[in-house]
Amino acid sequence: MSKTTTIFKITALAEIAGKVIKWGGTVLVAYFSKEAVLGLSGKTTITDISIEFLRLGRSNLIVYLILLLLLMYARSQYMARRAIVRRMGARIKKLETLLDPNRSSSELTETGDTRPEDT
Repeated sequence: MSKTTTIFKITALAEIAGKVIKWGGTVLVAYFSKEAVLGLSGKTTITDISIEFLRLGRSNLIVYLILLLLLMYARSQYMARRAIVRRMGARIKKLETLLDPNRSSSELTETGDTRPEDT
């Protein structure tokens, strides 16, 4: 068995394991969320009171502040991803060419975005 075949098999197994972990975790979160909601059903709780507090609009400032913080976090993650793709792009392209010199390019931009003429 060649070195390349072994690498491809390990990569395939890692991808499968990643998907099992991702979707298994999603199923577990859904299951435990259902159990938590069923445990609270029919009871007046602090959660119910806090939801009512936000619904009445007494503290829209807090809601907008949380929204702003989440948007800032999302933007920072987006920019970090682009920086990482830009930094690693040349290395990845070199390694892919070593594996297969005839490999065609996806012609994405250096930040991993779709080419403007393709949109």
